[in-house]
Amino acid sequence: MFAISIDQIVIFTTTTVNTSFMRILLLVLISVYVGLFNSIVAQDPHYSNNRAVSNYFNPAQTGDFAGTWKVQMACRTQYQRTFEHGVAGVEMNINSPLSKKHWIGIGANILYDKMGSLAFKSTGGTINLGYHIFLDKKKTSSISLGGGLGSLNMGLDASNYRSELTLLGMTDPDKMPVNDFNGRINTMQVGLFYKSAIDKKNSLSLGAALMHLNAPTFSIITNKDVGMGRRINVQAAWLRQVSKLVLLEPSAYLSFSEGQSNINLQVHSSWKLTKDATWSVVTGVYHRLGESVGLTVGYKNHKTYIAFNFDILTGSVGQVLNNFGAMELGGYHIINKYVKPVIKPEYFCPRI
Repeated sequence: MFAISIDQIVIFTTTTVNTSFMRILLLVLISVYVGLFNSIVAQDPHYSNNRAVSNYFNPAQTGDFAGTWKVQMACRTQYQRTFEHGVAGVEMNINSPLSKKHWIGIGANILYDKMGSLAFKSTGGTINLGYHIFLDKKKTSSISLGGGLGSLNMGLDASNYRSELTLLGMTDPDKMPVNDFNGRINTMQVGLFYKSAIDKKNSLSLGAALMHLNAPTFSIITNKDVGMGRRINVQAAWLRQVSKLVLLEPSAYLSFSEGQSNINLQVHSSWKLTKDATWSVVTGVYHRLGESVGLTVGYKNHKTYIAFNFDILTGSVGQVLNNFGAMELGGYHIINKYVKPVIKPEYFCPRI
């Protein structure tokens, strides 16, 4: 499972594409993917509502929005009926001292995750930094570099622990060490993100991130270390303005870890009810290969986005679990801080 998330994609009004740069960027992304594929190994909670907490999926998207502050949240129930995975955070944009075409995003996320019959719980947070550069004078394309540091505290609840001895009414000596487990890991992540307007109606975004760069480890009961292995996330999205009322966005989010792949294919759309409307209805469908299909419904305007996702289990997962699916609620709100100009009065009468 993996955590995903992508921010809003801005449609620019005019641009041309630098084809040589696009080719170089694609080669870089492919090289990163091929070079790291054999070394990635881990499990994280995943989010279908990736637009709500995009910098959790890729730290390079920290600050990738038009505004000063961004408050974000996503919570998810994984085949149960209580929310057991959650992310909440805040981001801020500041000017870069290097150039007017550059800006810096700073963000912090608080994480919560609980899963399994042993209630394996991890709580903690991450601090992310994103550096964003416009690539042309018209500001129609940009590239972002990002990184982050995180710390997670982990624990277990053995109240539902079951083994051969406990089923026979006997005391299991492993139960106490499990219940007393308290671990901590520190993680690092890096990312790259690119977006560009192709023309007045189309825009493209590409990204890649390496999570758990330091491959942290911890141990439970025995002295054998358990690895939180490296994970690579890859994303691609195409946003098209179908009409003055409708935007269509097919996208793909891929995560590779522990020799497994998690591929999520999505098609989102937003619909304005009238040409003058300032808000849109959000709808979407998605398919996580080999696991589930899902539906999205929500609301957005130029500052606020909120959506509800519902997964319907498919394949072998649906045959094993009794629950029908998973639910998720997420969104964000952007705050613009306007600076009031200080105007010095001018006196035209010499007697004053």
